[in-house]
Amino acid sequence: MSSQPLKEAYELQDPRSEPVRPFQFSYSDHSVADLNHKKGFSDTSTSLLENEEDTGKRTFGIVRVQEASNPTSTLSLGAGADVAVIDDDTGSNNSEQIYQLYKRRWVGVVALVLLNIIKGCNWVWFGSIANSITKEFHFTLGQVNMLGNIPHISYLLFSWCVPILVRRWGLRWSSVFGASVLFFAAWIRYAGTIKSLSTNGSYALIIIAQLLVGVTAPCFQVVGPRYAEVWFDLKGRATTTMIVAISDPLGTALGQIIAPFIINRRLGILILALITTVALPLSFAVLPKPPKPPTYSGSLISPPIWQTLRAAFGYTRPGEQFLTKVERIDFFILFFVFGVLVAGTSSFSVFIAQIFQPYGYSDVISGIMGGAFLLSGLVAAILSAPIFDRVLIYHLAKTVKILLPVLGVMWIGLVFAVKPNNLGGIYAVLVLIASISFILLPVGLELGVEITRNAETSTAVLWSGGNIISFLWVLVMDALRAPQTANPPLNMRKALIFNASFICATACLVIFFTGNQTRRKKDEEMAKRGGRDS
Repeated sequence: MSSQPLKEAYELQDPRSEPVRPFQFSYSDHSVADLNHKKGFSDTSTSLLENEEDTGKRTFGIVRVQEASNPTSTLSLGAGADVAVIDDDTGSNNSEQIYQLYKRRWVGVVALVLLNIIKGCNWVWFGSIANSITKEFHFTLGQVNMLGNIPHISYLLFSWCVPILVRRWGLRWSSVFGASVLFFAAWIRYAGTIKSLSTNGSYALIIIAQLLVGVTAPCFQVVGPRYAEVWFDLKGRATTTMIVAISDPLGTALGQIIAPFIINRRLGILILALITTVALPLSFAVLPKPPKPPTYSGSLISPPIWQTLRAAFGYTRPGEQFLTKVERIDFFILFFVFGVLVAGTSSFSVFIAQIFQPYGYSDVISGIMGGAFLLSGLVAAILSAPIFDRVLIYHLAKTVKILLPVLGVMWIGLVFAVKPNNLGGIYAVLVLIASISFILLPVGLELGVEITRNAETSTAVLWSGGNIISFLWVLVMDALRAPQTANPPLNMRKALIFNASFICATACLVIFFTGNQTRRKKDEEMAKRGGRDS
């Protein structure tokens, strides 16, 4: 019988007063402790759980409840030496809580990065070759744009299920599921390139494949922050979140760069399917939970998704997670800002060829621009992430307040930079936009976890918002395309103005954003009371 303890953290609202009473409990994975708190806990109490003689269940040990007035009160349930039991009077450990790091943690990071890259290529493969795809497959330009847009819908529908998958199946099998769906999507897409198919038949298969890509995406994106929380300590958690988060845009960049260079479009789709097949076994390298956690929050099981959502809307039930009014406002601001920023960059990737080609830039140049846009952002994110982990550890919110208005100005600059024979100016603006955007991306994800204390749910909600806004963005920008009679024909200047103005307006919301890092504070507090295995 395994004695590996599981831990679950909730915030309990005292039925007699307003203050929140957080507690923690642990239990064997083969037994369930009956924790009855119908009338709330007493200030201090000790109780012995059911024993084997009475019920046939395993004896857990002693439950100890700290004073309700203590904001860091914990309920610890010890199973021999498996779980640390904190003495509420002295703060000492009855059995020492050890936090430990494992070198093999990087194996899962590499696997998630590679899977995200392959998924990114699958998503945007048609973006930089949209015009040539219309000629090759006889699709309309609107149909090609929908191939890059439709995954947002399936993403939105499925992303809410991923926290449930992670909670029930774990990190590894959630990733295996995502990689398997991506495998089928790649070959269904290739089946749509068979020349004997009609135009409608070919388009139907390809769009089904793109819908499946949208199902795959949240499996890797939502797992990333939770993997960082479970396997990395405070000095590496933000960096890990950043690495996994930006690997998706890296795949987007590679897809935009590589696709134009494969002249035979059908062959390019076959090569993409083969690469996706080779990447499938990588999903098994995503590791489950470690034997010993790296931090206090890494030892906890996240609350169910619906519980966190109820807390976000202020409908907390007794015994469930609780978010303060400030935290709820912060999360809704973050949801909207994150969604608009993702929509801005995502729609730009979809329309990149159509934005620049009316001004005389070729498919290849457009693809290189998209690659430069995303790769420069990757460099900025890689350089900044260790700084947030080790120097600016409590300044994530300030970073958003400073950089977001600057980003709005840069998007306005792009409106004026897109013109003939201005390649240098376009590159300069794109590098600045990408650098700021990619710094803010992992910062936003980290703030979501800090505010909600639920890595899976916060990540799923933020990315869902980004995808639904991106879907609407693409429809609006496509509708704002200039007519054939414009100068130049089919230019997207109005679409760029729409994008820039909306991002600037959204930047004003940071005035009301607080962004308290409650999870980090709790981890630091618990680290002082415990230790780490060397």
